[in-house]
Amino acid sequence: MLTTGSHVMEPSPQAARPVTYVWGNIQGSLQIIWAIALVLLAVAGLIRGVAHFKMYVILFVSAALYLLVGIGILRKRSYALVLVCVCMILTIVMYYQLLFALPSRSDLLPVARTLYWIFSFFYYLRRRRDLKSGW
Repeated sequence: MLTTGSHVMEPSPQAARPVTYVWGNIQGSLQIIWAIALVLLAVAGLIRGVAHFKMYVILFVSAALYLLVGIGILRKRSYALVLVCVCMILTIVMYYQLLFALPSRSDLLPVARTLYWIFSFFYYLRRRRDLKSGW
């Protein structure tokens, strides 16, 4: 019970319940699945010999980044917020690079990916007090 002067206030049942982490669990799992898919894609490309060396490096680095993001999000670590910010910035830069390189092409996938990372960043920024430091 809370007391304010002469009044006694009962705590609301909603205030006692912890806020759920549903989006964090979903996104963390998706990032790990996406990282595994990128590794499989890179390995398949290596076996078939269909892509350039630069593409393999990009796929493996992206997979490592997404794996770290997924683990950090699932474990509620503060470094996940930093990595989500990095992913958001990289996605925005790649999207605008695509717009300038191919101005006549209008795909919604880059827009969706950009919005995904922007909304994710603000979600974890708002929940930063729930995140723990360390690995």
